Amino acid sequence: MPEAVSVGVANETVGCALAMADRAYRASVGELLSGLGLHVGQERVLAELFREDGLRSGKLACRLGIVAATATKMLSRMESSGLIERRADPDDARCGRIFLTEKGKSLEEPLKKLREENEARLLAGLDGGERRELVRLLAHVRRNLDADEHDAPESGDSKSGGSDS
Repeated sequence: MPEAVSVGVANETVGCALAMADRAYRASVGELLSGLGLHVGQERVLAELFREDGLRSGKLACRLGIVAATATKMLSRMESSGLIERRADPDDARCGRIFLTEKGKSLEEPLKKLREENEARLLAGLDGGERRELVRLLAHVRRNLDADEHDAPESGDSKSGGSDS
């Protein structure tokens, strides 16, 4: 097993730095989203539906990288808030499709603006090359972790669900 690498802050490891950055990011995004009446994770559902309205719930969960149970909970909350509606698939009654309501559609521009503002805040002080390098390195870390997940022995659901709180 490789030795932990310190990133120079009180013996903080890369994993710890990533976890702390994720925590700060989610708190920041959560605060911004609450102004729109949304919870962290719901903006990703909306983004997928802005891209392709009427997705099957299983396909939506797959695109989000979450398990079906997590998607079901999140979609129920969003349906109760009037953001989405579920309809039976006309081609397969066993499947449901997820559609944006007018309320959900009305959030496309505000979410785009929020995303742009948050991205600028998130990357403040980094030049274009550093931003591209950060994205490249994070994608590499993600591929490493995805590869580990696929190599792990089957023991139930190995994917962690997204947050809906």
